[in-house]
Amino acid sequence: MSRKEKIYSLYKGDDYLSDGTVKELAKKYNLTAKSLMCTKCPSRLIRQSKQKKPSNAYIIIDPEE
Repeated sequence: MSRKEKIYSLYKGDDYLSDGTVKELAKKYNLTAKSLMCTKCPSRLIRQSKQKKPSNAYIIIDPEE
């Protein structure tokens, strides 16, 4: 039985980019799947908010959460 992959929404700052699985988003935007999943971590969100330009950060959102 295959496991169904979750669909995520990808934002850069407040701008919506697209949605898809982590693998699809990583391939489309030339990122790694690991770096995309790290954007969900609370510690990463705190670090991003302290950056000079937090609006340039990628944010991945699980619509089911």
